[in-house]
Amino acid sequence: LNPKYAQFAAYYGFTIKPCGPFKPQQKGRIENAIGYIRKNFLAGREITDFAALNPAVRDWLDTIANVRVHGETKRQPREMFTEEKAKLRPTPAQPYDAALVTPIGVSARCRVVVESVASARVRNSATDSC
Repeated sequence: LNPKYAQFAAYYGFTIKPCGPFKPQQKGRIENAIGYIRKNFLAGREITDFAALNPAVRDWLDTIANVRVHGETKRQPREMFTEEKAKLRPTPAQPYDAALVTPIGVSARCRVVVESVASARVRNSATDSC
């Protein structure tokens, strides 16, 4: 388990339940939720401006997603949330500091090398004036 992720979970007070390696059946719930959003909210929708996205999502949640009868629970999500809301704890006053501070060097030619993670570790080089 990534130590920074474990610290994040401890800060916000939740338990990490990782899926087992080579256990794709354990990932179905979250992947099904993403598929539901793609098929029922995003399908055919052209997103040109993120400012317009939040009101559109709110409307979809209020008129479709949260009022339908959920296939597994056989209940409306908004009714379930009303019951669960009282059990929620407030988030901390200060957000978790997820910044990563790493000392780096600058070459005599004013070059900085930064390690980043995309799909694999990659070395990126950026040049700026000193």
